[in-house]
Amino acid sequence: MLTQAINTIHIRSLPERSDELGKALLLAGENVKRLPGCVLYQVARSHFNPHLWIITGHWKSVYEMRASFHHPAGEYFISLIKLESVFSMEFNSYVIESFGRAV
Repeated sequence: MLTQAINTIHIRSLPERSDELGKALLLAGENVKRLPGCVLYQVARSHFNPHLWIITGHWKSVYEMRASFHHPAGEYFISLIKLESVFSMEFNSYVIESFGRAV
């Protein structure tokens, strides 16, 4: 399946709340990966920093990626960043310009 858009989120938890946050992120990720247009959605803990969680989403289109942010599953996921267990967060999204063209 082709991917046209990718989003990543790096969430750093407070040290004493990393496991709690991780469980919530994993549950939320399971719901997001069922959304229309989601090709792949992964939640992983960094091997180098046990308080860093990395979330990566691959989407068929930019439209479907953006729509996921407004879907209840996506909104719930985003609401997790407001928890007191989050120290910092970095959000990025990328569009693959060569989609549908020979490279």
